[in-house]
Amino acid sequence: MLILSEGGFTSLAHDELLKSIKRSIENGKRTFLFVPEQQTLTAEKEMCDCLDPSTVRYFEVTNFTRFTNTAFRTLGGISGEYITGAGRALVMWSVLTELSPMLNMTRGSHNVSAGVVSKALAAVNELQSLGIKHDEISTAEASLESTDVRLKAKLSDISLIYALYKNKLLEKFSDMTEDIKGLSQKLTQHPEYLENTDVYIEGFTSFTEGQYELIGVMMKHCNVTVSLTIPKAEKEMFEFLEVRECEKRLISIADKGGVDKQLLRPDAPDIRHSPIISDIAKLLWRTEGAIANYCLQKQGENEDILRIFEANTPFDECDFIAADIKRRAICGAKYSDFAIIVRNLPSYLGILDTALSKASIPHFMSARKSITSFEAIKLISTAYNTIIKNFSRTELMTYVKCGLINVPREEIDLFEIYANTWHIDGGRFTDGIAWNMNPRGYKEISEGDAELLVKLNDIRNRIVEPLIKFRDNATAAKTVREHAKALVDFLLDIDLPMRLTARSRDLASIGEREAAAQNERLWDVICNSLDTVVDIIGDVNADTESFINQLTVVFNDASMGSIPSYLDEVSIGQADMIRLLGKKHVYLVGVNRSEFPLNITDNSYFTERDKSTLAKLGLPTVPDLLIRNARELYSFERSFCFAEETVTLLYTKKTASLAAALPSEVIARISE
Repeated sequence: MLILSEGGFTSLAHDELLKSIKRSIENGKRTFLFVPEQQTLTAEKEMCDCLDPSTVRYFEVTNFTRFTNTAFRTLGGISGEYITGAGRALVMWSVLTELSPMLNMTRGSHNVSAGVVSKALAAVNELQSLGIKHDEISTAEASLESTDVRLKAKLSDISLIYALYKNKLLEKFSDMTEDIKGLSQKLTQHPEYLENTDVYIEGFTSFTEGQYELIGVMMKHCNVTVSLTIPKAEKEMFEFLEVRECEKRLISIADKGGVDKQLLRPDAPDIRHSPIISDIAKLLWRTEGAIANYCLQKQGENEDILRIFEANTPFDECDFIAADIKRRAICGAKYSDFAIIVRNLPSYLGILDTALSKASIPHFMSARKSITSFEAIKLISTAYNTIIKNFSRTELMTYVKCGLINVPREEIDLFEIYANTWHIDGGRFTDGIAWNMNPRGYKEISEGDAELLVKLNDIRNRIVEPLIKFRDNATAAKTVREHAKALVDFLLDIDLPMRLTARSRDLASIGEREAAAQNERLWDVICNSLDTVVDIIGDVNADTESFINQLTVVFNDASMGSIPSYLDEVSIGQADMIRLLGKKHVYLVGVNRSEFPLNITDNSYFTERDKSTLAKLGLPTVPDLLIRNARELYSFERSFCFAEETVTLLYTKKTASLAAALPSEVIARISE
């Protein structure tokens, strides 16, 4: 049976779902709650708070990946190890390198860039999510008119890439997309696995083809309740376009499978939310409508309910937020009452967290941080640039300033001043001939100058000798495995693990606990990334430049996350990813034109025109620019409605780089 539970952002739909879950458990049903992977921890904590500990054996918070794994362990069918995102990127790099002479995408280049890898991987992932197979792409290419040269070239490329990528991937790893389809078949053969089971699904706006197929199988053999955020009164509004399409698809699957359907609309307002927040949320994207008089009266009585602030720069914006949270905390609010939501979290890293740390406000960022932003990764990059460019002074100075080589800062300054004074470059750093020019320029060398020269030559040796050894090992390396070993030996020569541990202690001593923990784990992440490279393409021949490209592909995909460590801390997240419950005060940050909501452009591998053409040829591609734009409005409205008591919107007149910025159109709409 399919049960659709539909309600608005500030309705009681979520509470009604919790009641249904409790009833299922009380009736002795084995109960699953499916949520998006990034929401799993939050959902587990909420369910632990509201369920009796004795019911744990009946209930599990899960996601599609976890459920597939668990079911296969019972029914049989686990085929191998799942590959990481970095591993997928590396397999794609291998595919593009091998096919490069035949591809329009790479233009025959031997060294495939990380950007091309990302583009090809996104295209393949999109095709997989739509359930499109390789032979269907080939058929579409053959059917396409010869005059459409551009699309024909795209199809030719992706047909070759898709086929080889799948083959290479399945040589060593399982593919979750295929495994979900495999589970659908397995459950069809073993429906007893779903006996006496209730399934609840919440937090999704749509599903992949494999997930739709699995939901279709489950609803034939047990009760499946899907909770969709789609209010009855505003159901036809543009921002709910994706959810409406999802609803239609689920109903269609139920009808084709002969499954009973039931529609629940617990759309009563949640009294925990301020009425004006609910009223304005419904009008955010409408050109007509009015706020109820009693709501306006509430706003007049407490102007904190809805506020709009203009800041000069993001730095001022974040300083204000920190001060405002501190003010409210002094007045009795808990830090866990607050949430800060931005559209593009990376653009506020180093600004927002610094402002909160300065104010001694505990906070948790609900995001994974790319390791490419860490100094250790920059050190690796600049070390390679130094040896490739024959110890160019510019590259060498960039390397020594990364802050993680085992040379004190004051000695690095002496080294840089001397090199700049005498215009030392290239081989003069590595020829082994002692420096004897006066550190003070064209003057007679004094006893003090002679002592400083001895010190400078010692500094040079400590900086340059590990790099010379690294250059020699990298030059001699023939395979990816040998290049990886040369890099690890170099990083051990400069004591990088010890330097990262010291950096972590320093950060912890000044209260930067999250940054300290990340630096503590960084060495393991680097080693794991190198293990991934060696495991997948270790025996492939590679020169230094090729290895750098491979490493960049893996580093670009590697990231570090963290879990909340305090019960009382401010939550920070990105609008399209974060899921929150019970936040009294919400700050929407960076509400600037084209930034929040984000202006969506057509930059996917297949353009909207391409998708329309392919749909006519029988491929299930649908132009999705409208859906992606609707998703942006949906994310903004959801973020707005996370607040129970107050919402604060902030925008800036200038960007962090001091370029001019304008407020988002929604600011004027709310003001009006």
